[in-house]
Amino acid sequence: MKYEPKPIDTSKVKLPPYLEAIIEKLSISIHDNWAQKRISEGWKYGPKRDDVLREHPCLVPYAELPEEEKDYDRKTLTESMKMLIASGCSINTPAFGDAPDAELTVDSFRQLGQNLRRKGDALQAYDAIETGLSSWPQDTRLLQLKALVLADLGVLKSAREILIRLVEEGHNDEETLGILARTYKEEWLQAWDPKTRKRYLSLAFATYQQCFAGTGGYYPGINAATLATLLGKSTTAKRIASLVCQDCSQKLTDPEERSQAEYYLTATLAEAYLVLNDYEQAQEYYERTGRLGKGMYQDLQATRKNARFLINYFGIDGRNIENALQLPGVAVFISDKIVADHDGAGSNLPDYPKTMAYVVNQFCDLFAENNIGIGFSSAKAGHDLCFLNALKKKGGEANMVLPFNKDRFMSEGIGGGRDWERLFEGISQALQDEERISFASEWPIGKIKDTFFYANQFLFGLALLKVRQLDTKLYLVSAMSADAEREHSPTHETVSWWESIGYRNEIIDIPVSKAKKEKGVAKKRSDNAGKEIAPAFQTHIMAIFFADVVGYSKMHEGYIPGFVKEFMGDIASFIAGNDYKPETRNTWGDAFYFIFKNIRDAGVFALDVADIVTRTPWEERGLPKGLNLRISLHAGPVYHCQDPVTGQEMYTGSHVSRAARIEPVTPPGQVYCSQAFAALAAAYQVEEFYCEYVGKVNYAKGYGKFSTYRVRKNHDFPSNKMNIG
Repeated sequence: MKYEPKPIDTSKVKLPPYLEAIIEKLSISIHDNWAQKRISEGWKYGPKRDDVLREHPCLVPYAELPEEEKDYDRKTLTESMKMLIASGCSINTPAFGDAPDAELTVDSFRQLGQNLRRKGDALQAYDAIETGLSSWPQDTRLLQLKALVLADLGVLKSAREILIRLVEEGHNDEETLGILARTYKEEWLQAWDPKTRKRYLSLAFATYQQCFAGTGGYYPGINAATLATLLGKSTTAKRIASLVCQDCSQKLTDPEERSQAEYYLTATLAEAYLVLNDYEQAQEYYERTGRLGKGMYQDLQATRKNARFLINYFGIDGRNIENALQLPGVAVFISDKIVADHDGAGSNLPDYPKTMAYVVNQFCDLFAENNIGIGFSSAKAGHDLCFLNALKKKGGEANMVLPFNKDRFMSEGIGGGRDWERLFEGISQALQDEERISFASEWPIGKIKDTFFYANQFLFGLALLKVRQLDTKLYLVSAMSADAEREHSPTHETVSWWESIGYRNEIIDIPVSKAKKEKGVAKKRSDNAGKEIAPAFQTHIMAIFFADVVGYSKMHEGYIPGFVKEFMGDIASFIAGNDYKPETRNTWGDAFYFIFKNIRDAGVFALDVADIVTRTPWEERGLPKGLNLRISLHAGPVYHCQDPVTGQEMYTGSHVSRAARIEPVTPPGQVYCSQAFAALAAAYQVEEFYCEYVGKVNYAKGYGKFSTYRVRKNHDFPSNKMNIG
């Protein structure tokens, strides 16, 4: 009997901040209850679980648990609360500050903000911190966290305003000054003209130096030393670097310090020796850093980034350092699906277990040969699943990208019989727990072949985003069947597209038997019969723009004529005068909705509109001060048809709805986009802008939690340089 778990669907449930705030407290209680029961049964602490000796490594206070164990308790509790709410229950808690013994304390909100940020949920962290500040508006730690999250989101000016106010109030601690210096450093990295870059570099150095002088911390110290070097302040840089070397070397002899921060202490020593021009010592410590940082991709990238600043400044050969800090390559794999034999019980890979083991081993050899540690693939029966399985076996980062929801994919995409279905369930469950499954669409749109081709473009774009994020190498691998349908398969179409944009890929053969292949092809054709879309409902990959005016709801009727004439009139004039024409446009009060036929036009248009609205002094034109836009972008296949009510052409579908759900969570003056838009912008080689990861964000109206990006202008692009200022 096949067991099919069917838990309550909680994907659309979002816990309110007052419940999020007590998750940590209840998680501690859950752990203590578990530990109490274990101890009463005779269990004790041990370095690893031993059922005979009754020893368990988690019999320690909650605070000493590994983060993954804490997350297990948090997720269990969170899911339980969501199931209660999804079942129609309500969970109440005392109002903020109602009584001295109220559940919610300022510590609850501090912890909640930190946890959400650590998990990459910057916007939800911001909401929780703001809720805490509504009751404790002067709490220093909450204000620091708010500034930190704003810096994460790229809202650097607002972050600085908070931090400068804290400094003026006497908070010259390492946290406040460190975040403030970081905002200046990021402005330096983003600025394009030499004068602005020099100003922000100088401000970043001065702030890090002030922080180091007051606290002696090695983090502000090494940043001050490196930035002093880049400013030509060699004597100051070496003096600070020497002090940092002494501090870090001493800390590495302390077992407690070493256990908590060995990577960061070692990386800081390496950078300090580089500042001191002791290249032999620097090389030694960079090699140690690389060994300690296995799997710590973001930390290694940050270490390598700072090393490159110094390598370029000194004009030295940095190849050995680059090799020491080498990050794993990223592989994209696509293939044709295999199909079951006539009774649905087998696979057209001969001798399933042996063949799968052989293919997995082949992939493992490929990974080792090319230092591949990260991979993106769909999950069709055959090579897709072998590719993902091999990555898991090697301890790499496997990312599954499905063209649509899992249930439909099981019927349309798996093929191959029950053996492959079981393998798919095992791998997908593991990756779901790691939040490494992405969906190109919720449901097939148009022809199945076109849907799979779009999914291949989507997963290729996701891989490119990862490559850019880590500044590492990309490898493209494909496997295509040799049947008569090959030239019309999504895999063949994708490979041809890769070649047309200048990418080469390695092709591997699929070992199939001719007899079963022919049966599989026949079955595939019959399965897809009758699924063509009517001519009146054609599908196209389009970019969707939504925007909403911040502050519109506070305007009284006297402002409306001026708003229509001035604000909307400026946007209309901009549309008339630029080359990026939307295919269709609409407005509802303060909302704007445009459809573009390509990603590039939508992104450039959105950034230009945001610049115009932000720069315009609306109060000088009779409108309230501070009017701004929240702009969101998404892309995907949508239906193109005629609206029977209005008689006008329209674009519709679930992808249009998704774009509308991003706009309400976008900060004023910013342009946010979906993962699909960011991935397709990368896949289509758009150069005028880039998409910077913000985190997983809960979209409006319970739509769900999705990876979200901020769209930023690429000032290295020639036309952007000419248009600025």
